[in-house]
Amino acid sequence: MLGDEELEKLINIVASSSKELVRFRESQQLQIRFQRKLEYRMREMEKKLKVKDDEVEEMKAILAAKDVQINRLMEVYGEKTRDDGKASSTKIGGIRRLEGTHEGKKDDTRLIVIISVVASFFIICYVIGICKLIKDLQKGRQKKAEMEETEKLKVKEDKEV
Repeated sequence: MLGDEELEKLINIVASSSKELVRFRESQQLQIRFQRKLEYRMREMEKKLKVKDDEVEEMKAILAAKDVQINRLMEVYGEKTRDDGKASSTKIGGIRRLEGTHEGKKDDTRLIVIISVVASFFIICYVIGICKLIKDLQKGRQKKAEMEETEKLKVKEDKEV
């Protein structure tokens, strides 16, 4: 059969190949671990990117809404609104009323009716006050005239006596 030297060579070859096999298996395990870590990190990054994408979509929607508001303001108030880039709540409220919502028109008419009733009340009170003032002035003149007449009569009576 085989000699001692040949057997030794075969044993060395098997031992070295088994060592290489062990090293190969260890390197495979390391590669598998590394690949799993990479896959985990990739999943985490995808989750973060999805969250970022959702946030980006929200911001785009908000910006689109603001752009629509600015365009409405521009239609109502002109180019200066686009330059300012500001939309105050009163202007936006005015635009919403101008858009023709039934409730907005109803609120405006109620406001106009209330203001006109209050204004009418104050005008009536003002006219009544002026009338009373004129009457008081006339009464004062009459009393003054009567007092002057009575004084003249007293003076005449005193002279006669």
